[in-house]
Amino acid sequence: MKYLFQLLFVLVALWGSQAEANVCLDYDSNGNKACRQSYVYDKLTVYFKDAYGVEQKFFAKRILQKSNSALLHVDYDFVVNCITHCSDNTAVMNRYLWDWKNAIGTDSLYTKQSLCNPNNSWCCSEHGCDDALEQQKNTADIAPAVSDPEQAKFDEKLGVEAVADRIILSSVATAGTGSEIAVLLKENETTDTLAAIVREEGNADSLCYLQTQSQCEGLKGLVLSSEDRFEANLSHSLGEQFNHSLQNFIFEQYLSDKAESDTQHMICSKNNCSVEVSANLL
Repeated sequence: MKYLFQLLFVLVALWGSQAEANVCLDYDSNGNKACRQSYVYDKLTVYFKDAYGVEQKFFAKRILQKSNSALLHVDYDFVVNCITHCSDNTAVMNRYLWDWKNAIGTDSLYTKQSLCNPNNSWCCSEHGCDDALEQQKNTADIAPAVSDPEQAKFDEKLGVEAVADRIILSSVATAGTGSEIAVLLKENETTDTLAAIVREEGNADSLCYLQTQSQCEGLKGLVLSSEDRFEANLSHSLGEQFNHSLQNFIFEQYLSDKAESDTQHMICSKNNCSVEVSANLL
């Protein structure tokens, strides 16, 4: 019997180490063809209102089981619309994460969906404009042709189970401060958690990343964003994979569906890296 228990212990240990070593459950493996045979990697843009009614945003980077669409893991990037007291990145993030916790607890997350008109090519699906129109529940909701996609969008409720697994939901629910939430997210992440702090006044934003001590460490350099122009010149010593995540985040937040033309340079020499982006915006 003693040997049977020892054998079971070894088997459990081996199973645990194999699960831990599953590189496919790392969001940075989204380009791995072998992983994509069994897993789906996607990214949702999600919104909520903070304690002052200001709209906030985050990106949910999800890993799902391909066979049954079960949510296996979620990493996050955050976009903070900061109105006042915006100089301390960590303090700003702690306030934001507390409001994020409350939005999850009250199940008040939402996404933005486009009302479609066949004259607006940006709201058509990969199957065509007719398919996009058919998916709308009410034909009265078909939007008139407009030049700006933001003018033809509506808010749609999103259940928290779509962007948070049980571990995150239970951990966040018991957190007492924004800094505790930051620590939980850092412990759970498979790829770096980035944040853009967008200031209400001026066009200079801050980019930072969560550290183990709940601090949001600012990146060196500048980020300038206006209605028609975007520029970023950032440097760090966090390696090539972080640089790749940073470039993706910049694209999602500032350039996706907005860039008329852009130039991008990403350079790494050992762990010392930089990202340079300049773009004319639509």
